[in-house]
Amino acid sequence: MRRLLGPVAALIVFALAVTRGQTALAVFASVLALAMLVSELWVRLCFQGLTYQRRLERERVSAGEQAMLEIALVNAKPLPLAWLLARDRLPKGLTLIDSDGAESAPEWLNSLVSLRWYERVVRRVPLRCTARGVYTIGPAQLITGDVFGYRRVTRDMAGTIRLVVYPRVWSVAQLTVNAGVPQGEAPFHRRLGPDPLSFSQLRDYRPGDNPRHIHWRASARSGALQMREFEPSASTAAIVALDVQTMERSYEHIPSHLEYAISMAASLAVALLEARWQTGLLVNGPSPAGVPWQYVEPSRHPQQAAALLTVLAGLTPYRGDPFEVMLGAIQTRLRPGATLVCISSWVRPPLLQTLLALRRAHHPVCLYTIGNSHVAPAEGLEIIHMGGSDAWEQLQTLAVE
Repeated sequence: MRRLLGPVAALIVFALAVTRGQTALAVFASVLALAMLVSELWVRLCFQGLTYQRRLERERVSAGEQAMLEIALVNAKPLPLAWLLARDRLPKGLTLIDSDGAESAPEWLNSLVSLRWYERVVRRVPLRCTARGVYTIGPAQLITGDVFGYRRVTRDMAGTIRLVVYPRVWSVAQLTVNAGVPQGEAPFHRRLGPDPLSFSQLRDYRPGDNPRHIHWRASARSGALQMREFEPSASTAAIVALDVQTMERSYEHIPSHLEYAISMAASLAVALLEARWQTGLLVNGPSPAGVPWQYVEPSRHPQQAAALLTVLAGLTPYRGDPFEVMLGAIQTRLRPGATLVCISSWVRPPLLQTLLALRRAHHPVCLYTIGNSHVAPAEGLEIIHMGGSDAWEQLQTLAVE
């Protein structure tokens, strides 16, 4: 009712001006009353039939890549909108790429448009994903007003979309060369025995092949020796175990060491899957539900890489259980003979004792260390030092080039 006081007052002035013969004042009051009524009607109807939609062309990308965000505004009514401002908060870690290729990191992603009746406007916004993470875009805020600029109204639009940015993944050769480690030391480089029950495909004969694997019928049809090729043994499993703790105090961390460790875990997991290992992940970073550590069962499923990289993308610097406590708790759930590929930047005696206990339980164990100080070799335990901040900076430079 208070918003109608203005038009009512203007109409009273109009009536008094007419009775007193003041034509100019009457015309002014009538125009003012009409403008106020139109403005009130406009702001009451402006959000009716108005929809705001956003969509990502790819909901999962790797750090350093672009993600294309599509924003659609639809005005499904006969009333046009002179102006409409749509605002989405842009999370840190995502930068906006303008038409000239320049990048900026604004707090808000603003879209200012004018919508005619029954019009749909689509805007495509390229975003640079500078850092790994799980980002939430939205909810949006829409701001519009009447054509006279007299009033404006705001509405919060429900709904969000999620963008998963995977950590950087390098080849094992790039990791070992930049860290000064001779290639071939990684435990998953050793050749696996074939599973004679898992026939995979045929290939041409090569000198040195086992003659028992010759496919004689296929050889007769093709006129050349054809060899059966088998899948690696289905019982071979590897767990990439990651320690997110980088300093003695669990509430402190070294960002470069953490990102290096997470990226190493991603790279080793992808390499293991490409080598046809059943690969799982174990990390002492709390889950979104508050569980003190996360475990993904080993698998060779086509979506396994996405599952592992999604967990790594959402890790924070804060650990749940200590690394050695988590490893001790998971031991009873490990498959017989499963390999453990461990990554840690803060190695302490209890961790080495736990790894040796796993080794005595017939689990092959390899420990990759990150940091500026080398760990003394432990008998029966393979330890590979991958460097510290310098190695991470070299890899970052390699990624830029």
